Amino acid sequence: MSDKQVYHQNNRKSLLTIGSITIVVSLFLCLVARIFLPTLASAFILFIIIGSFIIGIANTKIVISSEGIELHQFGFCTRSPWSNVARIAPFQSSNISTQAIYFHQPAKQFFKILPFQPVTSIKMIPIYQFRFDAESKLGRALRLYRPDVFNI
Repeated sequence: MSDKQVYHQNNRKSLLTIGSITIVVSLFLCLVARIFLPTLASAFILFIIIGSFIIGIANTKIVISSEGIELHQFGFCTRSPWSNVARIAPFQSSNISTQAIYFHQPAKQFFKILPFQPVTSIKMIPIYQFRFDAESKLGRALRLYRPDVFNI
């Protein structure tokens, strides 16, 4: 039995809808354009790629387990054991004021297709796109494994 808990970002459903509609409409228009306007077909292929990217972004998630915390993003996975989680504290980025999970040492980030080879590292995970406060499901899960890290 797995103890993993998965938390998706807030706007997942709307991003999946927008990405799916973009792909379906672009595929239809690409097929129609290929028949009637061959020069426009390549433009619709670009929209198919954009729609796929939107769907990839929609699948951003945080996975919590007894082993640690993982952030899954489009093409990347960041992993850190609980012993490396330093605190949950305010984070400011341009016009966004939110909370972030900070690490003692930068967490390793991997390509999903090469999970054994780190490509970079990050110092924190901003959690503004997730439903988060101390009493949210994500907050309770974090508090279960690291109750000492809350500074909110």
